[in-house]
Amino acid sequence: RMFSLPWSLTSDGTYLYVVDYGSSRIIRRLITTGAFAGYIGNGNDAWNSTVPTLACQASSGTGTTAGHLLSPRGVALAGGNLYIADEGNHRIVRVNAGTGASTGWLGHGHATWQTMATAPSGSGSADNRHFRNPSAVASDGTYLYVADRLNSRIVKWRVDGSNCAAPARSESYCGWIGHGKVGWENQQSAPGTDPYAGVSYYPPDYYAEPHGLALVTSAAKGTPRTYLFITSVYNGRVGRINLDCADAPSSSACDPVYVVPFP
Repeated sequence: RMFSLPWSLTSDGTYLYVVDYGSSRIIRRLITTGAFAGYIGNGNDAWNSTVPTLACQASSGTGTTAGHLLSPRGVALAGGNLYIADEGNHRIVRVNAGTGASTGWLGHGHATWQTMATAPSGSGSADNRHFRNPSAVASDGTYLYVADRLNSRIVKWRVDGSNCAAPARSESYCGWIGHGKVGWENQQSAPGTDPYAGVSYYPPDYYAEPHGLALVTSAAKGTPRTYLFITSVYNGRVGRINLDCADAPSSSACDPVYVVPFP
């Protein structure tokens, strides 16, 4: 019932879901009282509130099969599912928030969700449809945005596995931005080197190891555009991406005139 390096959290209004990085699990607590309401991970593929947890990073407590995570960092809740940045396994894991059962994962070059019985192949990569130490996730229920930390980019996927519509693609992988890209790139891999490494100033469209994400939709908040906010730790700043512009870089959504996001 204790935490070991709690890293991030989300809530559905009833429970808090806490990413406990140090013990490779997700802990659930009642939001009103803080009472412990179970955990998943360490081999548990359903909310477990009775069995003592394993020691932090015990060899039997991490892995790639159902009920296992390896050094998770980020979590987002959308459509009744938790989306977990399973950093050590270089993938995004989807979990049914009600039952705690893991139902699939993204990454390692696959075009859509893989079953938990499919083992990840190799380590992290800068190629398309791959992650390298993903650290955070955000979702509007239709798309999933991933802070692909060691690739210094933001990746976009259609969460239901259907084709990406913004921009139009023939697969659910939409592409990535960063490294100077202002529209979603789905042909090239992320650069292997950072041309601004060691330089005090980064251009706006470069993100040095993004760690955290927050999504603000125009429909939910009444903002002029839909924005993704990024904690870019090694830039020493919080960045804001106009997602409407990233979806259509030549459209009027890319009006350069600054608009106050919160009227």
